Amino acid sequence: MKNTLILSFIFFSINLFGQETIKKFDLNNYTYKVIEAISTENPAKKVYEIQQTLNDSIISKVLIDKSYKTDNEELITDFKMNDNVFVFNKKLVSSKTIYGIDRVFINSSGRVFTGIENGSFSVTPPNENDYAAQFEGGLTKLRSSIANNIDAGELLTNTGLESIKINIELDIDESGNILLRNIKGNDNPIIKTAIEKVIKKIPKWIPAKENNKNIVSKFSIPINILY
Repeated sequence: MKNTLILSFIFFSINLFGQETIKKFDLNNYTYKVIEAISTENPAKKVYEIQQTLNDSIISKVLIDKSYKTDNEELITDFKMNDNVFVFNKKLVSSKTIYGIDRVFINSSGRVFTGIENGSFSVTPPNENDYAAQFEGGLTKLRSSIANNIDAGELLTNTGLESIKINIELDIDESGNILLRNIKGNDNPIIKTAIEKVIKKIPKWIPAKENNKNIVSKFSIPINILY
């Protein structure tokens, strides 16, 4: 019996007008575009639309706020590219000025996706060249991928246990590979073998970067296995 996770997705679309392509490049048979546009839902709001296209058909896309102004706050975002990463430096002015960076990455299959730190702000400008390891859906997606690919019934039967509660310690290496570093909570080799098989099925992450170099990231993920 496999664990089952049902996800519901709600897709929000936005109509754009006054479109202008400000960046376009080809990578691995796809064309990527950054389009600046005005929202028809709010003419005072400008957006960036980042598109992955194939033969002029949109395969995936992400929207990032470019600018808006209300009675209480004003947002201004500047765009640049860093090593095939779309970087959006954000400044939000309200009672005080705070700063953030939204990033859009390209995954191993070519899809564009939002960075796990998007939407965060701080009182000091963050370093635009440093970021954590990235994967579409982040740690939540990683945890569900592990849980959904474990045959819970078979594993519990083979170990003779009624339940398994463990912490899986993982490294994302400099190339984005997921490596099983340790399992805490149960040292049964059957459990380790099962987890290793699942880890091998998970696609590469985009490795973390610090001082313009890829670095190793460490994660700990709790997993509960029940009938």
